[in-house]
Amino acid sequence: MRELPRDFYVRARLSMVGGDQRSVRLFAQQLRELAQLRLRKILMLLAVNPSIADSRDFLDKLTIEEEELVKSITPLIKEFLNTVVGLQ
Repeated sequence: MRELPRDFYVRARLSMVGGDQRSVRLFAQQLRELAQLRLRKILMLLAVNPSIADSRDFLDKLTIEEEELVKSITPLIKEFLNTVVGLQ
């Protein structure tokens, strides 16, 4: 996972302020596509190894929003996997 600045999404949204409608729409679409790609990668990594969420090295590569998502979804993923395997 390529590291982004912790406040990447905040700065990206702020950079759209004052832009013309067409360029804002285009930039928003590109930002959405980037967020979706990163989300897909994060979810795949967590599905394969949920304990990666305990790795500071992994978390340091995430934005603030992505880290919060990882912290909130990881317990659900672990619970699901434990339920499926019968460890509950």
